[in-house]
Amino acid sequence: MTGIQAVHHDVTRPQGARRRTLGRLGALALAATLAACGTTPSEPAPEGYYRVERGDTLYSIARRHNRSVSELARWSNISDSSQIEVGQLIRVKPPAG
Repeated sequence: MTGIQAVHHDVTRPQGARRRTLGRLGALALAATLAACGTTPSEPAPEGYYRVERGDTLYSIARRHNRSVSELARWSNISDSSQIEVGQLIRVKPPAG
């Protein structure tokens, strides 16, 4: 009697591969969460502040508000004037006191 024998191969991933897959899924979930948090806030900037928009530089913001870059950087605690981000609040009027 000729018959075909069913051969069952149990293919399982090694434990390390499972961890890498879970790690990648976790990283993707974290990236999606952070991307959602990084969206530009829709509320207007409070009085005396400006909310950075795409294409803005600290220089352009300072010029628009008749201030110097160093004033805005000092008032907003910005150590590197080339590192402003969309949605960030920049103080454009001097703090009280």
